[in-house]
Amino acid sequence: MNKINKILLGTLLITTSLFAQNGQEIFQDQCVSCHIMKKGWQITDKEKMTMQAPPAFGITKHVRDVFSNEKQFVEFVSDYITKPAKIKSRCKDNVVKKFGLMPAVGLEMTKEDKDKVAKWMFNNIGVMK
Repeated sequence: MNKINKILLGTLLITTSLFAQNGQEIFQDQCVSCHIMKKGWQITDKEKMTMQAPPAFGITKHVRDVFSNEKQFVEFVSDYITKPAKIKSRCKDNVVKKFGLMPAVGLEMTKEDKDKVAKWMFNNIGVMK
């Protein structure tokens, strides 16, 4: 990610954070531009070629496999989006190699917003209802 994109992302995160009211809105404003909201078999070949990050369903599943209760899941996601590190990643090594680590988007978010988006992910993405 080049310097201009990082500046634009930071500005977007600050701006959207001021107006987001719930976890879904925060996810839509800050996450979905990189983390597509489709399951693997739904992703078109063109989308696969242009994806910037793993799909939301995949990352949520991998994190939920390790942190199966909401509190642990929220703590992990809040920490990871603030201080991403390869050693913390729950994705396979080839996924990290393909996409790299995500930018530290959580640095520009309040704790409340990080918790909201993580709770929404835990309770809504890939959950059988």
